[in-house]
Amino acid sequence: EPGERPWDVNDHTFFRDPAGTWHVAGITHDEPFAPFDETEFVHATAPDLHGPWQRHEPALVADPDRGEHHLWAPHVVDHDGRLWMYYCAGGDTKDRYRIHLATSDDGWTWVRHPANPMVVDGFEARDPMVRRVGDRWVMYYTATSAPTGGAHVVAAVESDDLVHWTGRREVYRDRGYLDVRADRRVTFS
Repeated sequence: EPGERPWDVNDHTFFRDPAGTWHVAGITHDEPFAPFDETEFVHATAPDLHGPWQRHEPALVADPDRGEHHLWAPHVVDHDGRLWMYYCAGGDTKDRYRIHLATSDDGWTWVRHPANPMVVDGFEARDPMVRRVGDRWVMYYTATSAPTGGAHVVAAVESDDLVHWTGRREVYRDRGYLDVRADRRVTFS
């Protein structure tokens, strides 16, 4: 908007509310880019995906009292008339990141689930995506093969109810690994 400081949107999700209005929620922060200071999700709506888009108050703002250090990468699933938003809430340390859940009946008001965190996993575990696969829900997310580093992986957990997640397994492993002590990525040829 005119007169505002430049800001960016990253790792976002689109969804429709029960009335048919399109919403977008995603990481936002005034420039310059500062991922560990990203503490709110932008919220905008439009009558269709081509707009026009109108910006609103944030969809969620980090709540440190609930263990939310920052907010990253929301993903929304519509199930049984309710919207389910999974998102990375950061962690006390980078090797214990938390994926949280908030729900909404209208896409405007989000309520954090009392069972949070849904998942706690390794180095900067984030970017959840939830899909129905057969008779189960599967949450895919990025992490590392060990909590303190190792190979970059896509992990998956399963649920019957979108709240209780079990059975972590790797579904993809990168050929390189993250050396967190040296803060660098090492690749194999």
